[in-house]
Amino acid sequence: MDGGQIRGHRARIGYTVAAVTTEVYPIDWYRVVPDGVSLMMITLPLGERSNDDIEKCYQISIESAHTMARAGADLVLLGGLPINISKGDDTVQGLMQTLEAEIGVRMSCSALAQVNAFAALGSRKVCIVHPFQEDQSARHASHMSDFFGLEPTGVVAGGSNLVALGSLPPDRALE
Repeated sequence: MDGGQIRGHRARIGYTVAAVTTEVYPIDWYRVVPDGVSLMMITLPLGERSNDDIEKCYQISIESAHTMARAGADLVLLGGLPINISKGDDTVQGLMQTLEAEIGVRMSCSALAQVNAFAALGSRKVCIVHPFQEDQSARHASHMSDFFGLEPTGVVAGGSNLVALGSLPPDRALE
């Protein structure tokens, strides 16, 4: 309890996350949200980002949205761009609307959050810095142009894999 209030008395946010680095998300979350806002979180077993992994995570995301709604979430966010767009770039908004109607809870996803952020900033060109191996750079550039409609001007790979993200030093992004 914070100040005599039950955590989540203002809002309960559900979030499915594909990264195996979720140990830091709740720490940062509770640093920035107002007292009384809580986080429900499901970590998806994305592993090596194979088609089977993505499909499994997509199904778990949908099931999790239903579960979080039954548990009292006020908003559910589906994380993981490869998972969000796995049924096609043009299906994301429709999926969120369908899920909202099914579960009766407001829905969004990381893909739409990024679309909205780029639009709010008036972005047209981007340089991409990602933490993964170099072989993932083409995928990142493709998402920026195909899904977000932005012109990639460069891509820098950090050299990690999905499973090892939690072991990167804090200054790696600046490096």
